[in-house]
Formats: sequence, C-alpha cells, structure tokens
Amino acid sequence: MKSAHILLLVFLSGLGAATKGYATDTRLMTDAEYKTFLSDVDSKLPVWEAALKKVDPAKSDASYAVGEKVVQFRDLAPMQIQNARQFVAKQRIRRTVSGELALESFLRGIFDSTDSMMITEVSAGVTLSAELDAFAPQISKLEVLISNDVIARVELLEKGACP
Repeated sequence: MKSAHILLLVFLSGLGAATKGYATDTRLMTDAEYKTFLSDVDSKLPVWEAALKKVDPAKSDASYAVGEKVVQFRDLAPMQIQNARQFVAKQRIRRTVSGELALESFLRGIFDSTDSMMITEVSAGVTLSAELDAFAPQISKLEVLISNDVIARVELLEKGACP
C-alpha cells in the first residue's frame, strides 16, 4: 500500500513538472499570442508580395546574369508566400506542431529568397530591391518567433508533454 502511494506521488509530481515547464517556457506562444502572430503574418504577406513584384531587373543597368539570378530568387519568394498563406489559414482552424513547422519553413524561405536577391545585387553593385531591405527585420522577427515556439513544442512532444 505504501509503495502505491509513492508511485502515485511520483506520477503526480511528474505531471506537475511537465505543466510547470510548459507554463514557464517563454519560447511558447499562448493561443492568444499565436492568433496575433498569425494575423501579423497574414497582414504582411500581401505587402511583401507586392514589393517583390516591383523588382524588375530589366529596368536597371544590371547585367543579364545578375538579372537572371535576381529573377530566380524573386520568383521563388511568392511561392513561399502562397504556401505561408495556406498554412496560416490551416493553423487558424487547427493549431498543429507540423503546421507550425511548415509555416516556419515558409517564412525562412521568404527571408532566404529576399536575402539571396539582395546579396546578388550587392555583389554586382546594383540596387533592384531596396524596398525589400526594409522588410528583412519584419520577416526575421516573425520567423524567430515561430521557430522558438515550434522548437519548444517539439521538445515537449519528445517528453510526451506537449499541450
């Protein structure tokens, strides 16, 4: 009988530790914070997409090779934006760790595409996407938020304690 009480106490203390860990992990977004995050992403996607559409190497003195690279990166980012838009909608219906991982990946893809485009421009000494430079901190901030959250959720999943 005494060993049953000890097992019960160990079990209950384990549950308390898992709950406490979840409550104190600052990387995790609450449901309300996540809804705000999704709204932020959703409101910025059309702005980023419009800025990408304005990038036109033909209207510059960039070489054909540089223009071709810029266009490749420019055309990749809207695909990432479209995917992000779809996953924002899915996550609003049902929040999942796999959905968060996908959304994080698409945001990183948007950032990487625009970053590669700007690096290509800088190395060639031309400016084609100056407007995009202002969006880098926004994209990065959102990507870091979702990345921190999803890493924490995966850690909790591995422990069997994900909310």
